[in-house]
Amino acid sequence: MELTMMNSAGRALASSGHKRVLFEDQDADDRFEALIALTSRTKLIVKLLGTDVAEQRIKEEMDRRLGQYGIKVKRPRGLGQTTAAKTFLDSAAERFEAAYLMALHFGSRGIGEYSVVETNFGRALDTMIEVYNHYRRTVPPVGDSMRIPFETYALLVDGLQSREIEVRQCSLCNTKHPVVNHHQGPVHCPACSTQDLRMDEVRADVQSRITAYRQSRNQMPKFG
Repeated sequence: MELTMMNSAGRALASSGHKRVLFEDQDADDRFEALIALTSRTKLIVKLLGTDVAEQRIKEEMDRRLGQYGIKVKRPRGLGQTTAAKTFLDSAAERFEAAYLMALHFGSRGIGEYSVVETNFGRALDTMIEVYNHYRRTVPPVGDSMRIPFETYALLVDGLQSREIEVRQCSLCNTKHPVVNHHQGPVHCPACSTQDLRMDEVRADVQSRITAYRQSRNQMPKFG
């Protein structure tokens, strides 16, 4: 799913008299409504919509629509996060929730030959909106925000598709989780690290039971 192309449905309305509708296509306007509830980063909204609407106009319309609900937009400063940043998915808790988002987005097999990938521009964005809203419904927030913001989720999807982020599978619990290619040093499974699965203890217990069973068989009297 490549979201950097221009989407014809996201063209601005030709008439300047339309102050309350941004796009020629109602679906694009609906997606804009959904996006401004998830992120206030204008450049990301423009990129995902593939629109030629000016960023300033996007900001003004975002302020107007959210202002109707008494919401004052707080826009982040700076250029935004990248997968190359040291803070990108740097904690086990973040990588665990990123693994959940990855599974929701690409399916249980993960990205690859058998993954579910939407190639239609608009439906691809619909998938992102649906997946992230499901994540918000099913994962408790940290304070008043989600541990994985929508911007990070968008970077995760792009990074997996461009292979800047690879998928690794834990040899103990089989959890598939994302790892940035430039990461140096050992990578611990986020599921084992955060969910107290104690797989090492389980394996040790199973092995001790197997050993005890074999010893008991060796001690059985042999006949014949």
